[in-house]
Amino acid sequence: MEFLVGVWICCGVCCAIIAEKKYRDQTLWFFLGILFGVFALIAIALLPSA
Repeated sequence: MEFLVGVWICCGVCCAIIAEKKYRDQTLWFFLGILFGVFALIAIALLPSA
C-alpha cells in the first residue's frame, strides 16, 4: 500500500516539475498528478509550452 502512495506522490512531483518547465501552474498539476497519476503525467508531457 505504501508503494502505491509513493507512486502517486511521485507522479504529482514529476507533473509539477514538467509544468514548471512548460510555464504552467505547478500546484494545479501537482494535484492532478496525485489524482490521476500516470495519465496526468502523460497529459502534461504532451501539452505545448504556455
